[in-house]
Formats: sequence, structure tokens, C-alpha cells
Amino acid sequence: MTCGAEVSGDACARCGRPRVLPIAYLSLIEDLARGIVQAAVRENSFEVFSDEEERRTPLQNAIGRAARELWFWHYPGDGCTEHGQDPADLQRLLLEALDRISVEVFRKDWGYDTPSPGKLIREGHAIARAAILDVPTSEPDYLDRVSAALDAARERQEACGISNDGWEDKHGYIVSGIQDARREIEKLRG
Repeated sequence: MTCGAEVSGDACARCGRPRVLPIAYLSLIEDLARGIVQAAVRENSFEVFSDEEERRTPLQNAIGRAARELWFWHYPGDGCTEHGQDPADLQRLLLEALDRISVEVFRKDWGYDTPSPGKLIREGHAIARAAILDVPTSEPDYLDRVSAALDAARERQEACGISNDGWEDKHGYIVSGIQDARREIEKLRG
């Protein structure tokens, strides 16, 4: 209790605040705190995740402490489902975004290069699609798991550097297609 009163029964005798707060309220508070941290990161006026509190204002220190709690203390099975977003919806949104980007890539005139950069980028999209579909939507930290799967797919492709048709991907178009999915994840995170 922040009002300083004694708790009697199920609520504070002074202010009426419930002893046990509903999960919807706690989720709202977490979302608001995330918004504050994200705004501080975008503002880029201080190092949000730094432990060096001596050089910062009390407000910046409070934001930094909130940022470290919100960003680093989640663990598999903690019940967090990307802060109110259903993993199945996140998966659908990612796949729709990849489809949209693939159509844009297909429509672009890439000239007569062999192999076609557009074909290689779409191959990267196919790799990303497979990585996205491989992550179960039952995972509580779905976007983190998809990000890890995309990173692994990118590393495999960088190590190989060859397309499905045996073309050498000298300019990294396939990896670029995989990275399109990573950018879409960042958009979903806000």
C-alpha cells in the first residue's frame, strides 16, 4: 500500500484500494511503464540501460531501474504473452507483412541479373516464413523466440551463402530477405 494506511480485510481502510490488485490493472501499469521506457530510448538523451546512476537525474534513474526490470527479468513460462498480444495474432501479422513485402519485391524490375535479386530476397522470405512457423504460438515470449529463430536462420545462410538453386549470394540478398522479418518484429514491438 502506498497510502500508508493499515490493511483491514480485502481493502485499505483509508483509500479503499484492494489488497490484491487485478491482473488487468497490473498489465496496464506494465504497459504504461514500457511506454515510458520506449519513449526514453527513442529520445536518446541518456543511456537508459546503464547502471551508472551518479550522472543521471532521479527521474532518469527511475526510468533506468524500470527498464532493467521490464527488459531483463522475463523468463520462459513467466506468463507474459508479449504484453497483451496473442502469439497467434503476432504470427499472422508477421506472415502477412512478409507476404506484402514479397509481392513488392516481385513487382520491382530487377533487370536481367542472374540470379535475380528479387528471387534471392523472396528465398530469404521463405526461410523467414519457415522460422516463424517453427516457433509454437504457445510460447509466452513469442517474438523473442521468433527473433532467435531468425537469427539462427540468418547465421546458417551467412555461413552457406548459396541459394536453393546453387547460386552464390554475393550481395547478401537472401539474408536481406530474412532481415525483413526482423524489421517487422521491431515494428510490432513499437
